[in-house]
Parts: sequence; structure tokens; C-alpha cells
Amino acid sequence: MDRINEYVMKTLLYFVSKITDSGGVSRVLSLKVNFLADVLGYKVHIISTNDTRQLPFFCFSDKVKIHFSEIKVNGFMSLLELKKESKKKINEIQPDIVLVTDNGIKGLFIREWVPDSIPCIYELHASPKHFYKTGYQGIKKYMNNFFIDKYLSKYQRVVVLRDEFVLPDINLSKQLVIPNPLSFYVENDNALNHKKAIAVGRLISLKGYNRLLSGWKKITDKHPEYVLDIFGEASEEYDIHEVIASYNLQKNVYVFPPTAQIKEKYLEANFLLHGSFSESFGMVFLEAMQCCLPIVYYNDIGNGDFLNKRNSFGVTNEAEFVEAVDTLIKNSILRKEMGQNAKQTSDLYKLEIIMSYWDALFREIK
Repeated sequence: MDRINEYVMKTLLYFVSKITDSGGVSRVLSLKVNFLADVLGYKVHIISTNDTRQLPFFCFSDKVKIHFSEIKVNGFMSLLELKKESKKKINEIQPDIVLVTDNGIKGLFIREWVPDSIPCIYELHASPKHFYKTGYQGIKKYMNNFFIDKYLSKYQRVVVLRDEFVLPDINLSKQLVIPNPLSFYVENDNALNHKKAIAVGRLISLKGYNRLLSGWKKITDKHPEYVLDIFGEASEEYDIHEVIASYNLQKNVYVFPPTAQIKEKYLEANFLLHGSFSESFGMVFLEAMQCCLPIVYYNDIGNGDFLNKRNSFGVTNEAEFVEAVDTLIKNSILRKEMGQNAKQTSDLYKLEIIMSYWDALFREIK
């Protein structure tokens, strides 16, 4: 207990790009800072820079102090304004440690805005491929890579989500792997006796809904009683309803906005379907697995650290996708066995376990 009391007054300041959306980064941030403030006794502040409103989607503890910036960076002058505002906030808050979860260009500059006496940690919530190559296009892509090379190494620590995400150009001694935590626990097992599948993720082309729905059309031809519920935030670049109509799936696919009660929705399904072409960590996997759901996913995202043949089917094409889903529908014994394996795997990512790694980092960093 004395060891905890020694750090109870330590102040953490997070710089984030947005906390009011329903995305995985916002969800993970809320879990972590709430635990840090409510359980471990840290003082936590958040400076959020890209929000268009000031009402978070996820719940944040009253002990967490949120500061919304009204400066929207769209050029050099607005970046200078944000720098001035941020330095003022840092001086007011007097943090012991600064953490940056903003993986955009401006996030790379923040180390320069913080006094050298304050250690800074950079949290990378993307794969190296996305971080270096696909996050931006054109001149922004060149600028991004230039600033990564110039500024990222100045952070005291760079935290990545998976072993394979360790960055080749950053000293290994500076890097640390800490996965995302599980967002909720389920005490009772899912009976997996529903006639429903679930998919969760932003409604964008990167999430692979076209190939997922193409395969699902073939499933409903065999099993017309099955429905697919999709939960995701809409976007202007992708019209999922048009795709659903093109496959005449209006009676077998239903689309819903993000919900804070996603646990209950998982528990109404038999398995999770995931068509994404890229995934940094996949909170949706851990959540579904905690609800005893086997997973069918495309191998583009890699097997990750928790998907394996005991709890999921990794497929490479539509034929394999259809075969895997058909197997889960027909074989209830296998479905339940994989579901139990999935839950056991997800238990390794419980919040208190993952937060012990962060607590250890905050204690040792200088």
C-alpha cells in the first residue's frame, strides 16, 4: 500500500485527437484513464483537439479533467496557435508525465512543446504500415514520414499494441508492447443458440463490408433464417445500404449506429464476422470473444496475438469465408467449443492486468 501512496499524486496529461466519437481509441482511453484516476489514484487531464462537440460517447470519470481545444489545425498558423495554447495548459497543469495518443502529424510535434524535464510517452494505435504509408496521401504522406523520422525518437517511450508493430527505425530500448484492455466482463456464458451474426466497425470501405456482404448473400441462400446485425458509425465515403440492396439482403442484414450497450448485442449473436483489410489491434475481437463468440475474419489483418484456430477461422477468400460460416451454423458443438476457447483467451486482457503494465511504466520512467 505504501508503494501506491508514493504515486497517488502523480499527474498525467494526455493529448488526444478526439474523445467524443465511438471509435476504439476513445473507448480504450476512457477505460484506461478511469482506472488510473478511480483505482490507482493518479490525477488525469486530457487535452482533446479535434472534437466538434463536447459530449463524449463513452463515460469518463468525474475525476478526469477534460480540456477541449477550439483550435482546429489546418495549417502552419493554426499549429502555432495550438502550440501556444498547449504550452500554457502544460504550465497550468504541471504534469509529471505527458502521453500522446494523437497519431496524426501534429501529435509528433508535442514533445517539442513539453519541457525537457517532463517525460513523454507516444502511444501508437495503428500498424506501422498505416502509420508510415496509408494514413496520408500525396505531400502529406511525405511530410508525415519526414516528421516521424525527425521527432518520434525524441519521446522517452513509444508504446505499441503488438509485437509485430515494433518500429524498425526507433531504438528498441525505447519501445514497449502494451495491448489494449478488455472493455467489459461477462459472467454467464452465451448459449450461442441464436440465428444471428454480428459485425462491428465504422461504415467505411477499409472495413471490407463489400466482401463480407457478398459472402453473407451465399450464406442466406443456404440459411435464409439467419440475419446479420451491423453496428457502426456512418461515413460519407461509403453507402452500405446501397451494397445491401445490390445483394437483395434487406431482410437478412440490419444496420445500427454505435451503441454503448454493445455487450448485450454480442450476447444476442452466435458469431462475429469481420471483413476488414486492416486492423491495428481489434477491440471488437476481444469484446466478441468475451461474449463466447467464435470469429470469422480475413487474414489481411494477420492473426494478431489472440486469434487462432481454437477460437476463430482466418480465411483468404470468399469460398473459405462461406465454408467457415456454414460450419459454425451447422456444427453447434464446434461453435460452443470455439466460443469457450475465445472467452478464455480474452480473459488474459482484463483491465486490471493491462493497467498493471501502465502503472509499472509510470513508476519507472524518468
